Amino acid sequence: MAAVPASVNVPAGVTSATFPITKSTVTTTQTATISASYGGATQSATLTVNPQGSGSVSLASLSLNPSSVKGGNSSQGTVTLTAAPSSATSVSLSSSNTSVATLPASVTVAAGSTSTTFTITTQKVSSSTNVTITATNGGVTKTAVLTVTSRR
Repeated sequence: MAAVPASVNVPAGVTSATFPITKSTVTTTQTATISASYGGATQSATLTVNPQGSGSVSLASLSLNPSSVKGGNSSQGTVTLTAAPSSATSVSLSSSNTSVATLPASVTVAAGSTSTTFTITTQKVSSSTNVTITATNGGVTKTAVLTVTSRR
């Protein structure tokens, strides 16, 4: 997974040296310990090798709290990304039934954050109605079902 030279020359008067690390392709995140020894002392560092393309940010989850509300009350939605983006990232949102549950068309996850919340406003209904809330980002779509109940 990771290969380093068997030895590295540190010139006189210098306290460090650089060396190449050759990594192989991995399909899951792997860790390797790299150690250096001199004069009876050993120092180690952990190297994490990620799968190619794993540095990208995409949608990890969509959750609703509560997932069931009486019509006329609101629910809080949360979108969570796989990692904190380096710049603000937009997540598209939609409702399968906008006459029962409305929400913003999109939300923005701030740079350095992994999640943000939004409000889902519901209308009164005569019978229990399931509404699918959809979030999309980075080619990934997540759904969650909000149950809107009657006030009877």
